[in-house]
This record gives sequence, structure tokens and C-alpha cells, in this order.
Amino acid sequence: MPAYDLATAAEACWALGRRAEALDWYRRYLAEGAGADAFEVASTLRQMREVWQLRDSGDGAEVVAVLSAALLAREGGSRTLGGQEAAGAGGPAQLASTRSAFEKTFSPESIVTYDWYRMGETCARAVGRVEDPARKGFGTGFLLPASLVIDGATPGAQVFLTNAHVISDSESNALRPHRARVCFEAWNGNTIFRIAKLLWESPPDQLDAALVGLDGAVDVPPLALSLPEPPPAFVDKERRRFYAIGYPKGGRLALSIDDNLQVGWQRPRLHYRTPTEPGSSGSPIFDRDWELVALHHSGKSDMPRLDGRPGTYEANEGIWIHDIITAARAALVPRG
Repeated sequence: MPAYDLATAAEACWALGRRAEALDWYRRYLAEGAGADAFEVASTLRQMREVWQLRDSGDGAEVVAVLSAALLAREGGSRTLGGQEAAGAGGPAQLASTRSAFEKTFSPESIVTYDWYRMGETCARAVGRVEDPARKGFGTGFLLPASLVIDGATPGAQVFLTNAHVISDSESNALRPHRARVCFEAWNGNTIFRIAKLLWESPPDQLDAALVGLDGAVDVPPLALSLPEPPPAFVDKERRRFYAIGYPKGGRLALSIDDNLQVGWQRPRLHYRTPTEPGSSGSPIFDRDWELVALHHSGKSDMPRLDGRPGTYEANEGIWIHDIITAARAALVPRG
């Protein structure tokens, strides 16, 4: 049956107050509808959000959850966030069963739950786009509690971490701190912050990190750190996976959660296949529990292998977050 007919039936049931029937029709729409591709599902979700004012909690949460999960799968695991969806309005919804929409898995990529996806949305609020004065996207960065790197920091104070090749006083191709701007699309994309102070930096051939203070505060939950032990290659007999949140090509905020296996580790460098693009520099890299593992800084199709192995491979590279924190903390110790 054409997807449009099934979606129309579902919407008609919703309009008549027959909520359970509407949800059943949406499940049929996703499982059986001819032409229910990513574009079609996105249009249906937008219709229910904008016309019927459905949100992620309350009346209609199950419909939003089912459509959002199906859209995530159809887009191949990479979601671009914007508007109310990026802001994460409302509390987490319980994901209704979508078994009818996901009958088989034919690839090593796993299906993610809506709750897991919402955890990623929460992390996204702390991720900012680094821009030049004309608001052209230049890179990515993220907020950390200042107490991680500065003894005696004011409770609740924040610092912003990005790459030294994105913001620097010395790197030739980086934005100078006085020219850099930062906005947080998933928090409030209309608020632009300036750099109040460059606190510390490590050059690109070392940790490629720049820690700055912003001229204002962002009311977001702090990111959770991974354990300070080296990341194992396997977790529960499965190869470890990593996830990036950033602004590829200086565009909209995006989650990169596909083709994301760890391929190498040699302190302080972590290699993974998680897709990135220019503009992703400075993105936070998370493990499957949405705990912060690394600061993304580069990628090559002929990346030298780690662990003392010869040859090259296709890989992206991040710097282990705990080594960055340790180095920054040592540099920022008050001199007596």
C-alpha cells in the first residue's frame, strides 16, 4: 500500500482521538508503506510535530518515538539536529516497540534505542560551533567543568575545549582567540559567545588542544568522562565503537554514529572509523555509554597504524581526554 495512504489513515485516527489505532497505522506505515523512505518519514514526523504539536513527552510521545527511531535507521545512523529536536524539549519518552518496522538485521551495525539517542541529544547541548566573525563555521568544541583543570575554580564555571589548529595564538591557520566566536545550536543557536581568554594550548603535533574561557555561561549538563583506563579494543566480546558530535563542513549540528569501530590505540592517540568531515575538528568522541573519551583532531586515508604495527589504514584520530586534562591541569597550577 502507498505510504501516503497509510500515513493519512494514521493521521485521521489521531484527529478522531483514536490514539491506539493511530499508532498501529503508523507501525504499518513504517513496515509496509511503499515509499516510506527517510524523506517521507521526515515529512510525516514534521507534520505531526508542527500541525498536531506532538512532543517528546506527553500525549503523542509514542508516535514521535516510533517515527524518530525509524528516521534514524533510514538515514543510516547519522542524524542532523535542529529546532525543537536539537533543543531536546521535554523529558525522555519510552520507546514503543518497533519490531514490525525492524524485522531483520543484514549488517554489523546495530539498532539503537530512542532513549540512547536522547542521551546523545543531551550531550549535544554542550557542543559548540567555532565560527569566524562572519559566522562561517570553522570547527567544533565542547564545554567541560572548569574544576577538571583549574584548582579552586568557581563551582559551575566552564571551559571550552577545541583543537589548537582551530583556535590558537601561534598556529598559522587557526583562528586567533579575539576573532573566534562560539554558538551552541542545541542550546540556543542565537547566542554568540566570544573568547574571554586563551587558558592553555598544546600544538597539533602533540595534543592539538586549546582550552579557552568564554564570555558567558551555558546552562547545560556537564559531559560524563570515561574511566581513566586505556580504552579496550573489545567490550562484551564486541569491538568497541565511538560516536562523534560536531559541525561537519561548518554546517548544522550532527551525530556521527555509523561505521564507528575502534581500529587502533596507542596513548595518547585513539583511532576509529567514525565518519568526520572538515569542520569536525574539535568534536567530542564518546563511547557507547555517551561518556567522553577523546578530542577529535584529524583523519587520513593512509593513517599510520598504531600499536607498533607496520603500514597504514583509513582512520580518524582523537586525543585521549584524560591526557589532555592532565597536561592542562599541570600547566594551569598556580605558581607560588
